[in-house]
Amino acid sequence: MPLKLLKLSALVLLTIHCNLAYADSFFVSQQPTKYAENGDHIIPLVYVKNMEYYNKRQTDAYTQKITEWLSFEPNMIITPNESMADYYLVPKLIKSKIEQINYENSRFSMSVGLELWSKGGILINKEQQNRYIIIENNEDTQQIAKKLVQKLLKEAVGNFAVKVKNNQLL
Repeated sequence: MPLKLLKLSALVLLTIHCNLAYADSFFVSQQPTKYAENGDHIIPLVYVKNMEYYNKRQTDAYTQKITEWLSFEPNMIITPNESMADYYLVPKLIKSKIEQINYENSRFSMSVGLELWSKGGILINKEQQNRYIIIENNEDTQQIAKKLVQKLLKEAVGNFAVKVKNNQLL
């Protein structure tokens, strides 16, 4: 009887040891893991925060667009629940400035950034896009700014998605 119990406990320990699940994330790991060899991995949950302006104000006007752009990314899941997220994506309008060149034209410059933060408060990665364009002084600057923000955010999200796909974060 004790011999059978010893064999059974050895079999149970061997079974448990062989089937352990290892938690891993493609954002943090640089070395291939046991799961990477088998093709298995854990897909992280990412929460998209509201866009922060350079004066610390926030808007949710672009959150839905960023969520849509990243929703088809197979290496991450965008979650609407902030408390469930493993990572936070923070879009920022870093700079928006108009400088008059002459009485007809002005230079409109803008800088937009995306920051990926871990749940523990560690900055994982940054992506930044900068542009300047020449506009006529009689044009609607609010419409131009809205279009330029969307364009720069789309480019930053695209570059971020490529980094995620290529496992280059860190």
